[in-house]
Amino acid sequence: MNQTLHNTFRFALGGVLAIGLTACGMKDQEKSGAQQVADKTQADLETKVIQSITENVVVATYVHLRDETKELARLAKVLVANPTDENLKAVQTKWKEARVPWESTEGFLFGPVDSLGVDPAIDSWPLSKVDLDLILKERPNITADFVRGLGTDVQGFHTAEYLIFGDGEVTNTKPVSEMTEAQFNYLIAVTAVLAEQTEKLHQSWTVRHDPSVASSKPYSHYVLNPSLDNDFYPSRKAVLQEFVQGLIKIAVEVGKGKISDPLGGDLASADPSLVESQFSWNSLIDFQNNMMSIRNIYLGGYRTKGLGLSDLVVLKNPALDGKIKAQIDASEKAIGEIAGSQNVSFTQAIKTADGRQRSLIAIEKIAELEATLTNELLPLFQ
Repeated sequence: MNQTLHNTFRFALGGVLAIGLTACGMKDQEKSGAQQVADKTQADLETKVIQSITENVVVATYVHLRDETKELARLAKVLVANPTDENLKAVQTKWKEARVPWESTEGFLFGPVDSLGVDPAIDSWPLSKVDLDLILKERPNITADFVRGLGTDVQGFHTAEYLIFGDGEVTNTKPVSEMTEAQFNYLIAVTAVLAEQTEKLHQSWTVRHDPSVASSKPYSHYVLNPSLDNDFYPSRKAVLQEFVQGLIKIAVEVGKGKISDPLGGDLASADPSLVESQFSWNSLIDFQNNMMSIRNIYLGGYRTKGLGLSDLVVLKNPALDGKIKAQIDASEKAIGEIAGSQNVSFTQAIKTADGRQRSLIAIEKIAELEATLTNELLPLFQ
């Protein structure tokens, strides 16, 4: 090749390379722009999901809980003023209705419910029946002020449960004629304090998370506005991880605690005293509502529709989204089936071979859900 031809080829090749590099640069810019749009879309969706879960699940559930316990306290006063079996039945029914929102909060037991010590004041278990019976014997004129100063193991839902349903050993009903003056007074006091605690919980999310600090912001503010200056959540991922950890926690508690502990290793070691809500025979419904709390956070709504974790998961892994939904359904169904064809209470079920087998199936289903939440869902937000 002569020099002139060589120079011509070199210049032509340089032009081609220049054009190629320019085209690659443009593609990189286009890709970067597309990625920026995708990132913004993802960020916007995460923000909307966090807002929906906070407002449509957490706050909405606490509003319902506050309203139900307030009505429970009102009906307790009606019962004491007019002690009839009908009014006692109304209190028993309302107690069960108030349990629905409470057990539906257990998928998000973080924030003020923990830091303010509200959880044990509302739902300590086991109840100290020995102490409660002694109080009832020695102090007939029980007041709300007195109850506020007691240990949490003689406060909350389960103290009221014991007073209105009885010991639950043979039946979960109780005639009003069996209630004493001390029990009536304790019922008014304990339901009043319970309503105070649920109001405190609601206000901690909507008014200020620390009621002792006037400048304290509502806890929802921190959840909705993650940033490096946020005292609790530096990023959206931190909030989403908090949500998922809450789901894992309640799955562990139900499968490896609430069902497993009373079941024991064999029939001889079954321990009915460890059964939560044993006086009312409401245990299995409680456990199902715990699964409902997982469903609510995952789908983003409490008695309504919204955006939830599912809306983020389905974009990344549709198969995982379907798997989680199916496992929530299976867990809730298996818990309900513990009652069997005879619709026995959980306390009764753990005393029979068939009931224990059905309980083990429920534990297995919940363990499968827990493993998926831990090993597949949580990593999506890390």
